[in-house]
Parts: sequence; structure tokens; C-alpha cells
Amino acid sequence: MPGPYLIGVDIGTSGTRAGVVDAADGRLVAVGAAATTLIQPRPDWVEQEMEEFYTSACHAIRQAMEQARIAPGAVAAVAIAGQMAGLGFIDEDWRPVTRYDSWLDTRCAPQVQQLAEHAGPRVLRQAGAAPTNAHGAKLLWWMKQAPQQLGPGVRFVMPGGYVTGKLTGLTGDQAYVDATYLHFTAFADNQALRWDEALQQELRVPSHLFPRIVQPWEMAGGLTPEAARDCGLLVGTPVAMGAGDTAASLLGAGVTRPGVAVDVAGTAAVLAVGTDRFRPDTAAGTLLAGRGALPDLWYSLAYVAGGGLTLRWFRDQFGADTVQAAEAAGGDAYERLIAEATGVEPGAAGLLFVPHLGGRICPPEPALRGAWVGAAWGHTRAHFARAVLEGMAYEYDVYQGALHALAPDLQIEEIRGTGGGARSAVWNQIKADVLGVPYVRLAQAELAVVGAAVVAGAAVRVWDDPAAAAARFARLLPGSCQPDPARHSVYQRVSARYGQLLETLRPFFAAGNASK
Repeated sequence: MPGPYLIGVDIGTSGTRAGVVDAADGRLVAVGAAATTLIQPRPDWVEQEMEEFYTSACHAIRQAMEQARIAPGAVAAVAIAGQMAGLGFIDEDWRPVTRYDSWLDTRCAPQVQQLAEHAGPRVLRQAGAAPTNAHGAKLLWWMKQAPQQLGPGVRFVMPGGYVTGKLTGLTGDQAYVDATYLHFTAFADNQALRWDEALQQELRVPSHLFPRIVQPWEMAGGLTPEAARDCGLLVGTPVAMGAGDTAASLLGAGVTRPGVAVDVAGTAAVLAVGTDRFRPDTAAGTLLAGRGALPDLWYSLAYVAGGGLTLRWFRDQFGADTVQAAEAAGGDAYERLIAEATGVEPGAAGLLFVPHLGGRICPPEPALRGAWVGAAWGHTRAHFARAVLEGMAYEYDVYQGALHALAPDLQIEEIRGTGGGARSAVWNQIKADVLGVPYVRLAQAELAVVGAAVVAGAAVRVWDDPAAAAARFARLLPGSCQPDPARHSVYQRVSARYGQLLETLRPFFAAGNASK
């Protein structure tokens, strides 16, 4: 029997997935899954039960092991990756004292503003990201609204950390957050790996709430008898501290050196680029600077909220006949709409689309909204479809420009695509032409699972060089979209106009928001 095997777990927003990975070649042997529940008790509130993260992880691991048909003793280690920007609280006995306050939960919007006004530049400079609906603002909300629940002995943890602690029998004073989450905390000095005690005091957030800071590849401990029984593994199986799902996904995509980029063309449209050091975007505030899941790995990242939802919105609102025809023929409505767009020349005959239907996230400009500009009598639905596809690519070009301004010595050498949108060769070619960078699809879908497995292997030293192993494990589909010089020249001019359009729209939408 080959091996050893590693288990990576990804605790997502609506479900948990676990995979058994062959440490010899990175092959994903089997995958298990379990759904989790989003609870929305009030407008703007989105919560989850902390204990469900544990039960879903155990179910997914057991299912993957049953499918893999390997002996529990062949598993060398386990690591958990998880959603990153929300938090929950535990007591000294590792029992939840609140539900998980999800990254989708926006009740802390006033506290985001409070943080930004009090210490916005400082937070961005030290932590790596501007204040947003994440840990720092959530801590302030809980301190204001429910301080009685956050007494001595209570600490905040991430979903992955909660599951890891329960698997290994940690106690509250051993609570931790691994370094890949620090850019979302607002209270961290990311480079120094420590909490900003002065900011804690200024904003009156008790220091006892903050867990210790660890590295992903450190050991949390071994499986307890109860956890081993729940997972179908051996007592004492090593468990690493784990990492955030973004960092794990980048590792699973083989981002192990500066200049390799990943396009997550999913519900959110994410562009992340490996960097050689911590580079906070203090000038533009566009890029988030985060730690990778292995030593000396960093990344810059920005995203369009609901990027994939925008294409779906266009399909549903303006392509009803295409949807019906596709359903009748057993085809795909997206493919039909995109096929229409291929007949339109680059630049969509002067039609520009701004994709921020839910507000702009990077940089944080919630008032800015979507727009079509330049519509004329001659434009057809195909032009509008083309403009939607190009608008996402122009936004990525803004991110690339911010990266060039931040790190003139760093060039994107290749973009690796994953997610539903990456299945479109037309869209991939548009991105390659706009950005002037080759675009290739990743064959592996479970990037966070594979990345977590690499972290597990690093914790028990399965390889001498885990980064080299991750680079080797990243599977790319044959062929790539190479940028066409002529189209790139056209797109450079149009992309510059897109940047000017954003500058024009910014005060327009800000004024409209202020008048409400």
C-alpha cells in the first residue's frame, strides 16, 4: 500500500470537505463532505453553531476514509483549513460561549467605521488589511453589545482552530490563531507576530480575549480517544495547527514563489499573487497583504464581491430566452451567452461595465455600485455580455496596477484559474489579453483540502521541502491562454478608460449615499 497519507479538511461557509491525499504525489485519493447550516436570526446577522464545525469535520473525515479504503494507521497527520474573517468565543473548557459570528455577518458595520477613524492607517500598515467586517470590528461589537459573555477565561478562535482544539483536547488557555489569519484581526502586528497591546487599551478590548499566535505547521497535539472514534482514525494521530482557507488554497494551487497568481473565478472573483515579503498597500488600500501557509510565503490579494453572481444576474435578467433554449437542449446558458460575446470585438464597441453590484471591497468603497457606460443604439445583448466579462478583467488590471506600484520589481508570470468561471476558455482568454499574462487552468478542485494536507505533512516532516512538494502537487490542465499582443494593446487603452471611469463614479455614488 503506497503512502503515507495526509488528511486535509476545509471548513467552508455552507459545508465541510475532507480529503485523503497521497503524500508521495499529492493525489487526492478520496473526498468526504458534510453540510453546515447558516442561521440568520435578524437582518444583517449570519451565524453558525461552533459544534457543527466539529461534527461536520468528523463526518467528512470518516466518509473520506471509508472511500479511500486505507488503514487508519497509514494516516501520518491531519490539518484543518477554514473560513477566515469570522470568529467565535470559547471558555476555559473549550466550550462555545457564542455562536460563530460569520464573515457574512455585517452587524459590526459601525465598528468598522470606528476602527477606520481611530486607527485605519495604523491597522493597514501593521496587520496588512484595512478595517472590514472581520475580527477587529466584531470584537468591538461584542464588547459593546454583550460584554457579559466575554469574561475572564474567554478567548476568540476561528472555525479551524475550534475543530483542531476539540480534536486534540486543548483547553481555553491553549487557544490560538495561526498567522495566516492576522491580516483580518486589525489588532495584530503581522510581521512581528504579536498583538498591538496599545490598540487593545485604546479601544478597551481586554487582552484576555486574544489567543496565542502560532504558525500553521506547528503541532497542536494528537487525536483524543473520543475524536479518533468520531473520525475513524487512530488515537494520537498528529494534528497540525492548520491555516486559513485562502492561504491553504494558494498552497494547493502551487503558489510557492513570488509572481505566481491564482484567479478564483467563483462566487467572489479573487486575484491573489505570491510575494516575497510583507507588502501592505498603504498607498492605494486596494490589496490585502497576508501570510502564506509555509515559511517565507506571503501574498497580495483583492477581490470583487459576488463576481460570479454578477454573471448569473446578467444571465437571469437578460438571457431568459437563452436559459430556456439551453434547458430544452440540455446545454449550458452561460456557454450560450459567452458564445454570443465571442462575436464582439475587444472593447465591446466602447461599452464599459463596472462589476460592483454589491459595493466595492478593494479598496473599501461600499457606496460604489455597478454601471454600464457608453451604451449606444448599435449595442446588442452580445455587447453587454462581452462588457460584463471584460469588466471583471479590467478590475483585475486595477489590482495588477496596484501591485506594480507597490512592488515594481514583482511581475505576475502566470495566472492559475479555478472555480466555475475558469471553465470558460473565452473568459480566460480575455483575462490573459487584458492583463498581458498567460492563463492556465488548475485541474485540482479541492485546493484548500490539498493545501491543508501539505501543512499536515510539513508538521510531521513527511518531506524535507514541503514548498517543493506543493509546487509538484499542483496539477495544471494542458494548454494555456497566451496573451495576444494586438488585443493586449487595445485592452490597455480601454483599461485606462475603466480606471478613469471609477474615479468619475466614486464621488457620484458617494454623494448619492450621503443624501439618503
